[in-house]
Amino acid sequence: ANQGVLLTLGLTSCLYAILDIKSDILDRPELRSDAAMLGEITGIHTVVWGGLWITVAVLASAWLLQWSYRRA
Repeated sequence: ANQGVLLTLGLTSCLYAILDIKSDILDRPELRSDAAMLGEITGIHTVVWGGLWITVAVLASAWLLQWSYRRA
């Protein structure tokens, strides 16, 4: 039971991260954000950082789902 709660919280956090990144970076790229600061340092556009972070969050969510179904 506890493991199910923890998995649900972890998946919810991953999915929320996707919405948060989309809102902060893709919908409002003019705002000062971590991605904007990284963009200034690296020369990589803010939207690229946002896309990278969304990709990581989607992959982590998919992995978490697969892992939890295998253990069940």
